[in-house]
Amino acid sequence: MRLEQLEHFIEIAHTKSIHLAAENLYLTQPSLSRSLRSLEQELGISLFQRTVKGVQLTSYGETLYPEILQILTALHGLSLHASQLCAENQVQQEPASLRILAFSTLTDTVLGPAVSQLKTIHPNVSVTINNLKLDSFLTLPDFAAYDAVLLTDISDLFFPSTVDSVWTRRQLFAESYYAVVSKMHPLSKKQVISLEELSIYPIILPQNGLPVEELMENLLPDKSPIHIFMQSNNHRVITKTLQNHEAVLLTTNTLVRQNFYENPQLCCLPVKRIMGSCFSLFNTHTPHINILEDLFTLIRNIHLQN
Repeated sequence: MRLEQLEHFIEIAHTKSIHLAAENLYLTQPSLSRSLRSLEQELGISLFQRTVKGVQLTSYGETLYPEILQILTALHGLSLHASQLCAENQVQQEPASLRILAFSTLTDTVLGPAVSQLKTIHPNVSVTINNLKLDSFLTLPDFAAYDAVLLTDISDLFFPSTVDSVWTRRQLFAESYYAVVSKMHPLSKKQVISLEELSIYPIILPQNGLPVEELMENLLPDKSPIHIFMQSNNHRVITKTLQNHEAVLLTTNTLVRQNFYENPQLCCLPVKRIMGSCFSLFNTHTPHINILEDLFTLIRNIHLQN
């Protein structure tokens, strides 16, 4: 049994789709299916079953899910524990200060909680977080004042070659995208939808600092201007808007699971052929690279638990 097989199992359970899980993991569907089949054969049980609603956990899968998640969480936490032991053995830690630039949605979902946990490992570290707002995917701002930058890339719209060589790109986790609609919406009967199908309706997007018009033009180049109904990070306002209008929320699986998935008045539909990733750019010359590595591990761990 390999670690990546367990990670594959968790991703399929989260997305409820071999296709979406393969995209998020940067694998082909046959490769992911072989990995899952090998794990099932090794365990001697079936973990998933195919239904009209997608891939669902079997009773065995539901039983093992929390145990596998616990194993992965513990493994991701090993390096953090080692860092904590190292810190405890030091007579006195030197104060350190980090400046991080990030999209607001990343701050709310993973970076903020990760920084809180980081301070239990490195109590003498102070972290300043500034919100990033982009005017274009083609032109990135000057990052010189920061130790690290957290970005969300959607369908490879960023061009890392525009970043100075002093910066290193680190993939943190992959994201699939969902459309959220009310139970009364015309799209609510579908199992999976495309961007083209949802584009005829008013669209709600998170207020995350991405250049919205350029984003939609790149995702739907052959469509007329898309009607952006609103941008908001307030899930209560979004829920009320979805219930009162034929609007569609386009957002990440992380935000869907946190704010909308359990609402019986809403439908959460996987969106085909759109994938994203959270990655960091960090200054290779920073004297606090070990602290940043711990922060990145915490971010991955928090995303895994979400």
